[in-house]
Amino acid sequence: MAVENKAQPGSTRTKTAPSRILIVDDELSVREFGSRVLHDAGYATASAADGAEAMHLANGCGPFDLLLTDVMMPHMNGDELAIRLRRSEPALKVLYLTGYSNHLFVKRVALWEDEVFLEKPCTVRGLLEAVSLVLFGRASTAEHPTGAAAILRGSSTHPKAFTTRVSVNAVQAAVPGASLKPASVLLVDDDPETTQTFARMLKLEGYDVRIALNAEAGLHAVEVSAPDAILLDLHMPLVDGLAFLRRLRADEYQQHTPVAIVTGDYFIDDTVSNELSGLGVEVYRKPLWLEDLVSITNALVNVVQ
Repeated sequence: MAVENKAQPGSTRTKTAPSRILIVDDELSVREFGSRVLHDAGYATASAADGAEAMHLANGCGPFDLLLTDVMMPHMNGDELAIRLRRSEPALKVLYLTGYSNHLFVKRVALWEDEVFLEKPCTVRGLLEAVSLVLFGRASTAEHPTGAAAILRGSSTHPKAFTTRVSVNAVQAAVPGASLKPASVLLVDDDPETTQTFARMLKLEGYDVRIALNAEAGLHAVEVSAPDAILLDLHMPLVDGLAFLRRLRADEYQQHTPVAIVTGDYFIDDTVSNELSGLGVEVYRKPLWLEDLVSITNALVNVVQ
């Protein structure tokens, strides 16, 4: 754990105090790079090697203005860390530093309001501009007044505007109609990154989540224990989502199980679309924002509650 320019816990912060940034990455070289660049730019920085250390640091030395975190880390990924920290610090802004943006931030992971990402490897200027964008709404190497956030790729000098979504507090943590037994959701998708991401988000919302990486495994999971709702990919090898639905609805006990198709296919044939509708499912396109994923799942579960 490393702390630079750290304010004492409980100390009074002034308008002239530097923005405080918590850097979390399991690679020492990344932490040292971020700490050095941001400290030299006038920010107050602290660093941690993993989510648990970051939680401890935030509890003892918070609050922080910005969380700069890797996405993929052992034990606790960056998006989960951000959600946990925002439970006590809802105004915390987040900058994800990742080498997996093509998989996690273009097609998979949803971003909250005041969250951006920066691709690894990044330049000194790229890091400083991204931090300035998320904190103050302006791409600059110095601190500026407040503003809205935007997405910036590490090597880009032309940042692209980012549409703000609802705040974290707008999504309720509890499952609608919560009972002693959490609602169960089955995710059927052949992409393990998608299923792991969706599962992690829904578990944080209180759902009991199971994963099947192909249609046959999904049908078997239904036989073992019928879920309250199913999120289903459309295109999978061997047995696709439509075939899964046909076999599911052929079971008299599963004719009314709520199902939503979540697919990256924007060109579904009209015949297929009509059959999906006849089988009682709605179709949603990837990428999904987190609040959309939660809202879709809540709506499915409400059907059976």
